[in-house]
Amino acid sequence: MKMKKKKRKLSLVVSIRRDPIHVCGRTVSSVDRVESVPDPEESELSPLPVSLPIAYLLRYFYALEANSSCQLGRRLQKLSTLPPSWVMASQSPVVLCKMQVLAGMKPTVLMSVEVKDEMRWAVTILNSTFSVDNFPVTNSLPPKLSTVSDVLNLISLLDISKFCIGNPEFSMVEQWHQTMHSYNGDRVGYIDDTLLPQTPTIRHKDCSLLLQQDARAMRCSPCSTYRLTLYIQTKKGRDEEGSSGTTVNYRFLQLPELVERLETLHHSYRLLLKTAERLRKRIEDDIMKCSVVLDEESETYISDAIASPEAEEHFKKLPPDSFQHIFWHQQVEAASRAKSKSMRWHPLMIRFCLSLRHKSGAAYEALRESGVIKLPSQRTLRDYTHYVKASFGFSYEADLMLRSAANVETCPEREKYVVILIDEMYVREDLVFDRLGEINNHLAKYEASLASEDTSPPLAKTMVVFMIRGMFNKLQFPYAQFPCSSLCGDQLYDPFWEAVRRVENCGLKVLAVTMDGSSVNQKLMKLHQGDKASPVYRAINPYCNERYVYFLSDPPHLIKTARNCWNNRVMWCRGKIIAWDHLKWVYNVDTAQGAGLRLLPKLKLEHINLTSFSKMRVDLAAQVLSESVSKGLVQVCGDDASETAYFAEMMDKFFDALNVHNYNHGARSRKIFQLPYTSGEDHRLKWLESDFLKYLEDWRLSVMQRPDFSKAQRNKMLLSDETQNGLQITCKSFIELVRFVYTVPSVDSFLSQRICQDPLERFFGLQRQRGGVHEIPNIVEFTTNTQALRVVNSFCRAPSRGNCRSGHNEQQEDALHKPLPKRRSSSSKTAVDVTPHTPPVRIFAVLDDGKPGVTVSLTFNEQLKLNG
Repeated sequence: MKMKKKKRKLSLVVSIRRDPIHVCGRTVSSVDRVESVPDPEESELSPLPVSLPIAYLLRYFYALEANSSCQLGRRLQKLSTLPPSWVMASQSPVVLCKMQVLAGMKPTVLMSVEVKDEMRWAVTILNSTFSVDNFPVTNSLPPKLSTVSDVLNLISLLDISKFCIGNPEFSMVEQWHQTMHSYNGDRVGYIDDTLLPQTPTIRHKDCSLLLQQDARAMRCSPCSTYRLTLYIQTKKGRDEEGSSGTTVNYRFLQLPELVERLETLHHSYRLLLKTAERLRKRIEDDIMKCSVVLDEESETYISDAIASPEAEEHFKKLPPDSFQHIFWHQQVEAASRAKSKSMRWHPLMIRFCLSLRHKSGAAYEALRESGVIKLPSQRTLRDYTHYVKASFGFSYEADLMLRSAANVETCPEREKYVVILIDEMYVREDLVFDRLGEINNHLAKYEASLASEDTSPPLAKTMVVFMIRGMFNKLQFPYAQFPCSSLCGDQLYDPFWEAVRRVENCGLKVLAVTMDGSSVNQKLMKLHQGDKASPVYRAINPYCNERYVYFLSDPPHLIKTARNCWNNRVMWCRGKIIAWDHLKWVYNVDTAQGAGLRLLPKLKLEHINLTSFSKMRVDLAAQVLSESVSKGLVQVCGDDASETAYFAEMMDKFFDALNVHNYNHGARSRKIFQLPYTSGEDHRLKWLESDFLKYLEDWRLSVMQRPDFSKAQRNKMLLSDETQNGLQITCKSFIELVRFVYTVPSVDSFLSQRICQDPLERFFGLQRQRGGVHEIPNIVEFTTNTQALRVVNSFCRAPSRGNCRSGHNEQQEDALHKPLPKRRSSSSKTAVDVTPHTPPVRIFAVLDDGKPGVTVSLTFNEQLKLNG
């Protein structure tokens, strides 16, 4: 009986080099003997020549294509070539997993590779699946994994790749669990704690999870971009909680918050000291290392470079009237002068230098003495700012300056219409020395008033200022100022009409006067009321019977007083209350969600808890009485706050209609009430007349008809009397003013912001800015600064933290190039006549019987002297 021959497994003994073998991107050490190689008859592998080296043998096995996922899985299991920490979870279809084992925790799957029946593959990394189309590391892999070599290449690539760390420092913020969604509800980010449960991280929804081995960054591009959003929202959340970074008043903070703010301020102060010291040392070191002592030849290099033909050719490209062109030529001319006294400076240079000196006289002098640029001396600048004596009240010189600034002789008819702005500013009570006055007499009178027991000496506390503003040009001229201790409407009556008379005599046409809603200004308006019951909103111009002078309350002041009434009262209208608690409720609900996207992102704690300073800020009032707050009240509070929401909506439309400041802002913001006026029948005028005024009247009637309430209680249910009268007077005056404006020839558009007091508020800011550490000037400093500011004009910038819009250079270009009047030197034999030459004006003298008398021809100067 023949015995069946037993099949033996193929064993290969080869002699090869001892250097390593690189197979499929991995290094395999050379061996003398290879065991467990399957017999070709038992396996699906074809016979191989026994004499081949082992490197070729391995490559042959790895490169054989499989027909199915199951066949590829059997090969991977038989060859046992998986890297460490990789296991085969399934053979059909092939699923390879990389495990992570942490001490004291269950093993977790970091990533897995799955080869499906069609031989297409997919990689799952931390519960996110990627295919060949969107694999984050490389696009060089084949769309199908049909060989062992392809599988090992993919696994090797995954092994050497780095994980994106995300944003772990933000993961401990509690509100991220609820707020990582966009405005439409889509998820933006998520918290991932798969890698390290103790230190979770925040990832963007498009995080690639893996980075290439040679990548320098620690996180992917989506997570890096999302990092800035996380930082901004975290900072916003801390600000909303009333941390030290906000401007919330101290009395609204709890003890822990006060301690936190104190620590933050102390830390910030120490950082500033260290930064200043570090910068000082760096500057000193740079000066010692890099400074070069110039000899006489090198010192003239800059002046030679300025005067070179190449520089001249370059600056010919600039517009001739531009400040850059004028500045350059002035420097060339000043460098070529042997004596600085022979230099004649351009008016733009004088204004520029005055603006620098207005900021800081010491800084201007340091810049001038450095020799870097040529600048006029401060004595020269004083000749321009003190060419006339600074005085109070009206003056003949101010009339000349106004006439020159308005360019009355050549301006078109529409640019002659102006508005008078009236407001007062607190000044520092001080005993000042006026060297041009009779100081001995004043001191004697002051001493006598102190000795008197009946009355105390009056000290000026405020300065009332009249400013002329053009309605169709950029004229802003501080015309007159009056110091006073206490002011009433009777005292303001005569100066107001005197200002109208003098401005009309200068060739301009006064169309309106804008004031705030103080009791003094309300009294001035009532003086024109006569026997009328309703508030008067206009008066006939006695110097031109064809025109009215319209009274206006400043719209920004009205929006502030309306907000303050809302804050201080519980008002009632049409059966529902208008309460400040509704706004507080909206704010608390909106901020309770955390630091994510909010319904009212501009609403902060300083809008809710008002202080004496925040009550004066127009921006806070405008942001509270806005369309967005109105919609937020309806969405959060529902029907209970419907009247409060309607009140906010009506005040928002009123403010938009009377504060149009730009030709393009309304189109950009998509608010039709902020578009410029183009006709006298604008829809906003009809809205003011038929909707807004009717709303105020219906509100008043509904409150007055409530029984069982006293008059004082009913008044608390309405806006204050000053605010109601201001709104009614302003609306009526504005409607007629706009309709009259479009009867003026060549008027095609009108900006309603031209009636506001913003230029006067900026002027007060510049006065305080000039005061330096004192901040509030006394009366002599105020008048001196006014003289300088009249010359400086638009070159002087308003403070960035002022209570009005900063605006642009609102001054006519041709006016900036006009020659400036200068104080005559005592040694000069001739004086330059700066008085404008105008044709004579015919004045008709009227006799007592009403018949015209003699006719006298006077020049403008003689007429002013006669009137003054």
